[in-house]
Amino acid sequence: MRKLMSRTSKNVLVVSFGFLFLFTAFGGLQSLQSSLNAEDGMGVISLSVIYGAIILSSMFLPPIMIKNLGCKWTIVMSMGCYVAYSFGNLAPGWPSLMITSAILGLGGSPLWSAKCTYLTICGNERGLKSNKKSQDLINQYFGIFFFILQSSAVWGNLMSSLIFGQDTNIEVHEENLQYCGALSCVENFTIANSTLPARRLVNTLLGCYIGVGVFAIIFVAVFLDNIDRDLAREFRKTKGNKSFCSTFLATFKLLRDPKLLMLIPLTMYSGFEQSFLAGEYTKNYVTCAIGIHYVGFVMICFGAANSLCSFTFGRLAQYTGRIALFSLAALTNLGCYVGLLYWKPHPNQLGLFFVFPALWGMADAVWQTQTNALYGILFAEHKEAAFANYRITGIFSMAERECSVAPLVFRLHGGAPQVVREVLLERGWEEYDEEDQEEGDWNLYWRTSGFRKSDYENILPWQRLNHHPKMSQITRKDCLARHMRRMKTAFGAALYDFSPGAFILPNEYTKFLGVYTKNRTTDRGKSRYWICKPVDLSRGRGIFLFEDIKDLVYDSSVIVQRYISNPLLISGYKFDLRIYVCVKSFSPLVIYMHQEGLVRFATEKYTLTSLDSLYSHLTNTSINKFGMRYDTDKERVGRGCKWTMSRFRSFLHKQDVNELLLWHRISNIVTLTLLTALPCIPSSPNCLELLGFDILIDASYKPWLLEVNYSPALSMDCPADVTVKKGLINDIIDLMNYRMTDNFRQKGYLRKGSSSRYLRPKISQGFLLPKTWHATGSKSRNHSISSSSSSQDTNCQFHPISKSVGHEKASQKFKEITDKVECDDLKLTTFNSTRQSRRNTPSTVFKLPSLNVRKIKSSGVLWNSTTQDRDVPPCRVGDFILTFPFNEATWKASQDQADVKAIVNEVHKLTNRLATSFNEKERTKTESSQSVGVGDKFEPLLWGPKDPPLLSECCS
Repeated sequence: MRKLMSRTSKNVLVVSFGFLFLFTAFGGLQSLQSSLNAEDGMGVISLSVIYGAIILSSMFLPPIMIKNLGCKWTIVMSMGCYVAYSFGNLAPGWPSLMITSAILGLGGSPLWSAKCTYLTICGNERGLKSNKKSQDLINQYFGIFFFILQSSAVWGNLMSSLIFGQDTNIEVHEENLQYCGALSCVENFTIANSTLPARRLVNTLLGCYIGVGVFAIIFVAVFLDNIDRDLAREFRKTKGNKSFCSTFLATFKLLRDPKLLMLIPLTMYSGFEQSFLAGEYTKNYVTCAIGIHYVGFVMICFGAANSLCSFTFGRLAQYTGRIALFSLAALTNLGCYVGLLYWKPHPNQLGLFFVFPALWGMADAVWQTQTNALYGILFAEHKEAAFANYRITGIFSMAERECSVAPLVFRLHGGAPQVVREVLLERGWEEYDEEDQEEGDWNLYWRTSGFRKSDYENILPWQRLNHHPKMSQITRKDCLARHMRRMKTAFGAALYDFSPGAFILPNEYTKFLGVYTKNRTTDRGKSRYWICKPVDLSRGRGIFLFEDIKDLVYDSSVIVQRYISNPLLISGYKFDLRIYVCVKSFSPLVIYMHQEGLVRFATEKYTLTSLDSLYSHLTNTSINKFGMRYDTDKERVGRGCKWTMSRFRSFLHKQDVNELLLWHRISNIVTLTLLTALPCIPSSPNCLELLGFDILIDASYKPWLLEVNYSPALSMDCPADVTVKKGLINDIIDLMNYRMTDNFRQKGYLRKGSSSRYLRPKISQGFLLPKTWHATGSKSRNHSISSSSSSQDTNCQFHPISKSVGHEKASQKFKEITDKVECDDLKLTTFNSTRQSRRNTPSTVFKLPSLNVRKIKSSGVLWNSTTQDRDVPPCRVGDFILTFPFNEATWKASQDQADVKAIVNEVHKLTNRLATSFNEKERTKTESSQSVGVGDKFEPLLWGPKDPPLLSECCS
C-alpha cells in the first residue's frame, strides 16, 4: 500500500511540477502579449489563433496521439509545441507569431487531455486500493496540481518584472491616464512606445523562458511513469484507429448528456474570466497606468492567491460541497466587475492594482479545481470525451481518448431480424465485424436458429446468447405433448386442462383411432373436429382440419388434437393472442411476460361449414397477409390482421368478463408450461430466451394454449408490429443488464503478456467457461442449426415427488463462480486497474457478471441492492412483468434442483386465492392475512392489466 501511495503521489507531483516549469514560461509570456506586441493587436490575435487551434485540435488530434503514444509521451511532445511559441517571439512578426501560435494550439489540446486523464486515473487507482472515495482523492489531486501550477504565475511574472525593471526609460504620461481602465474600450488608444522595455531585455526574458520550457520537457520525460503504456502498445499492434470522421464526431457524443450541457456554460465562463485578466486587465489597467514592468508583480499576486486557494478549496470541497464554493466565486467575480467598471486607475492607487488580481485568483481557483474535478467524477466512464468537451468550451485543450472504453458489440447470424440490428444501433452498440475483430470480441450473439453445444461450452464471461440449450423440449409440438401428458398424470388433468389432449402420429395412431371411434359412438354421430399439425414446422405450414378420419393424410410426424370449435369472435372473426415471454434463467426459473403483445386475426369470418378455408380458421400472419380481404377495412377489426394488446384491453374492458382472472389464467398457462420441461433444460445463466406463446380464448373466456414458438417472428408487417416489437427488443436488452460500455470485455482482450488475446478461465471443460479457449472459424460457427430435434430428446426422467436432476454439478459450479461478482465487473474505471488486473489475473476476471445487478428503468418495485436480497429479480423491467417467482417459496423451490411439486402447489394456492378474491365481495381477516407476497421480499405484479396491480392487493 505504501509503495502504491508513494508511486501515485510521485506521479501527481511530477505532472504538477512539469506543468509548473512549462507555464512559468508560457504564462509569463501570455500575460505580456497584449502589451508587448500591441501593434495592430498582433499579440491579442496570436492568442486568438492559439485558442482557435486548440478548439480545432480537440476535435481529432488527442485520440490519435494518445492512442499511439500514451499519456506520458503525449505530454512530452505537446510541451515542445509550447516552447516553439517562445522561439516565435524572438523575432515577432505576423508570420512567425501566427505559425508558432498554431503549433502551440495543436499541441495544447492533447497536453491538457492527457493531464486530466492521468490525474483521474491516479485518483481512481488509489481509491480502489485504499478503500477511499475516488472523487475525494480526485479533488485533492486537482487541488495539489493547481496549487503547484498556479504558482507558475509567480515565477514567470517575477522573471519578467525583475528583467524589465532594469529599464529606467519606461515612463507613463499623465495625459494618457484618462484612457486607462474601462474607457479604453471606447477610445482608439494605443500604448505608447515609452512604456515598453528595450528589445535586448525582451530577448533576455525569452531566452530564460525557452530554457525553463526545455527543462520541463526533460523533467517529465525522465521521471513520469508511463501508466498506460500497455494500452498504447496494444493499440499500435492492432492498428484499431477509426475513420477520421468517426474520430472527429466522437468528441461531441457526450453533448447529448444533460449533465454535460449544464456544465458547458460554467466551463465557458472559466475560460472567459481567465482571458479577461490576462489580456484586458494587464493591458488597459496595469500597463496603461503604471507600466509594463508592473505586469509581472500584479500577476504574481494573482498566481499566489490562485495557488493557495486551489490547494485549500481542493480539500475544503468535501466538507462544504461545491455549491458553496461556486457561489463564493461568482459573487467575488461580480464584485470585481462592478469595481473595475467604475474605477479610474492612477499610479497613486498602487494597492488597488493588486487587490483585484488577488480576488480574481481566489475565484479562479474555484472554477479550475471544481470544474476539472466535476468532469472526472460525473463522467468516470467517458472522462476522456468529457475532458474534450471541457477544453473546447473552455478554450483550453482537453479532448477525447476512446481507447479506455469498449463499446458494446452485437453479432447477428444470417437471417436475424432487422429490428434487432436497428434497436441495438440506436442504443449505441456496434456490429461485429468478422474481418476486423477477434472471434470472441462481442457481447451479444443473436440468431434465429439454435446454437451448438460448443457455443455454450466456449462462452466467455462478457457474452450473452439469445437461446437456452434444448429449448425444443417445449417448442417442438411432439415434445410439448409428451411433457403435458406427464404433468397431467403427475398432478391431475384439472391443473393442465388448458391444452387439448394430443396424439403423436404415426406412433400413436392406434390410440387415436380408439378415442376417435369412442367419441363417434358416445356422441351418437355428432360431429367433433380435429386439427393436425406437423411437429416441427411453423407459420401455419402443413396444418389442416378434419372431421372424418378418412381425411387424415400425412407424410411426416404430426400431432392431432381436438379442435376448439367455439372460439371467442370479434365481429365474426377468429383471433388468438401472441404473448411474448422472456425466460432469463431456468435455474432458478425466472419468467417475464411482456405487457404489449399482438392480437392476430383470421381475415375471413369464422365458419365450420368449410374446414378447408385457412383464412377462416388460422390466424398466422404469414398466411392471412395473402388473403383477399387482408387490405380491406373489416368490421371492427380494420385493415390488416393485427391489433396491439392495448387495443384488445379496450375491447375486453367492454365485455362482461372478469379481466383480472383471465389475465392470471394466461399467466398460469405460461408458468405451468415452462415447468413441464424444467428438469430437462440445463442451467445456462448467460443465456436468455424469447418465446411466443399463442393463446386462444373460447366463447366462455377460457384461455387455451395452442403452441409455443421458438424465435417468434420479429418482422415488421404493419404499424402494430412496429409499436410492439421495437419496444420488446429494447426491454430485452434492458433485461440483459449491460452498461453503455463494456470494459469487462476489453479487460479480457488486453491481457498483458498473453500469446492469445483471450482470457483463459481456469475451470473444467464441459462447463460454460472452458479451461482453454479454442477459436473456431467464423464459417463453421455461423452454420445454421435447426431448432428441431428428434423425439429422443424428451427422454428425461421426471418424478413429481422428487427434485429435478441433470446438470446440477455444472449449475453449482457456475453458481460458485457468479455469486461473488459485483456489478462493477462490467465497469473498469481506470486504465491502470485494467493493467493491474492483467498482471495479477485475479479470479474475478473470469466470473460471469450477475444478470440481476443493474438499475433498470422500471415503474415497479426494485430490489434493494445493498441487502442480501439483491439477487432477487426486479418485478418490472420496462414492459416486462415478473410472473415467476412470485414469492419466497417459489424462489427457493426453483433454485438448483428445482422442486417442481412445491412450485405447482404454490401456483395452485395462488390461483385459488385469486379466484376467491375475484368472485367474492367480502373476505375474512384470516384470508386476507394469507395474501401472496405480503411479508416477504417479493412485491409481484399481476401481468395483463394496463396498470398492473400488486398481487397482494388482488388477494386482499
